Amino acid sequence: LVSNVVFSASRVYANAVLQMSAGLATHCWVANCVTENYRLVYLLGTSRMENCYLAGNLCDTSAAGIVEIGSSSTTLRNCTIVDNITKDRGAVYANSSAACYNNLIWGNADAAGVTANWSANGTGKTGNWTYNCTTPLNGLTGANNTDVNPSLRDDRMHFKGFSPCRGAADPVNHPDYDMEGQP
Repeated sequence: LVSNVVFSASRVYANAVLQMSAGLATHCWVANCVTENYRLVYLLGTSRMENCYLAGNLCDTSAAGIVEIGSSSTTLRNCTIVDNITKDRGAVYANSSAACYNNLIWGNADAAGVTANWSANGTGKTGNWTYNCTTPLNGLTGANNTDVNPSLRDDRMHFKGFSPCRGAADPVNHPDYDMEGQP
């Protein structure tokens, strides 16, 4: 269990700030970090990342994203992944058909400034992606994803009161509390 850990303003020269093959990372913050060799977070095996916030990071290498999902038994749930820059793969890179739901993956770009919220290694890798707010939707094969602007507050972490993403999570697979402990 990795819980309530903050990685901030770090320069990463290793494989990842957080690499897991089992267990849970929850209520973690990865903000304003730079990686020069590979991805920032690498999820393998039966690992899960839930209720985490990843923002303002830079992945300055080819063939990597901010979060790489490398196993079909991996879960990325209820995370906010915003305003990150990657060289070419998108903020979330699906290298398998893992479960990815109830996430806000928005405002991420590649080095040229082109929207790069997610990418997948081949077809069929996003069938278990449901109830995410991201763009583009073309290529996402899971249900109930939306590409509407989430209307974030200036802090890029909270929804404005009228956000179309507020209350839009999976009615069955949602946490009792958000990353700040609010119901």
